[in-house]
Amino acid sequence: MGAFANDKSDHPKIIQVVTFRLENRSYAVPLSSVDSIQRMVAVSPLPAAPPWMAGVIDIRGTVVPAINLRYRLGHSQRPLGVEDRLLVVEREGRKLALIVDEVMEVLEVTRRELEQSTEILTPCISAVIRRDAGAILLVLDVNEVIPADAMTQTLLRRS
Repeated sequence: MGAFANDKSDHPKIIQVVTFRLENRSYAVPLSSVDSIQRMVAVSPLPAAPPWMAGVIDIRGTVVPAINLRYRLGHSQRPLGVEDRLLVVEREGRKLALIVDEVMEVLEVTRRELEQSTEILTPCISAVIRRDAGAILLVLDVNEVIPADAMTQTLLRRS
């Protein structure tokens, strides 16, 4: 079931997600994909890296690729700042730091609130959550955030 294939929640009808913002848009990732939430740290740029790869960071002694989600998802660009947050996720056994504007909360979502229609989805967005108040959250598939090209895979193997 896309981003929720690895969900380990005890109740089959409830999924926990971590919600975050980029500009005025709300997103979510399955809680089961999240390793930690960190304050912004210094990012070391990588030469010849794709434009959406901000660089690498040090998290508890481990070098982790940092992805600028604003760039990757087509939002307006701005310099990274101390108010940004790092949403550290697991992707195929490796950690990635997703740079987001704000981490909001952990929500419990019922499967009936999920919309996985292929007509509205993109490679990075695996589902849409429709909340009772009419709010819509786009569910990010952490396995699809990074394209599977050879250069990117080389960068990920280095980390």
